[in-house]
Amino acid sequence: MSSIEPQPPINPPEDRNGCLARTVVVIHPGRHRAGADSWMDLAERSLQSWPITLRVALLLVVLFTGTAAVAAVLGVAGQLVLAALGLRAHQRHRRRLAELRSHIED
Repeated sequence: MSSIEPQPPINPPEDRNGCLARTVVVIHPGRHRAGADSWMDLAERSLQSWPITLRVALLLVVLFTGTAAVAAVLGVAGQLVLAALGLRAHQRHRRRLAELRSHIED
């Protein structure tokens, strides 16, 4: 027959003077999940189980669909303008990084 062990008291322990003992709670740093996951977390978890070739195929479908949608709205000339603006912004960004690096090295 098993014995019934007494349950620990619900009240916090007291020291000799009748004061409550101090309890220290250690919280470990790390990622804590919120109650509801975003759709990006769900998509990431589900796509991680797919083989890489299937993930690349899905990426290409998304890219081609997006390109076709932009072409339908803006036309080819609009796409060329967007590409030129993107390249210009990229060049400015690279120039700015080079300036920052040169200031750090000096």
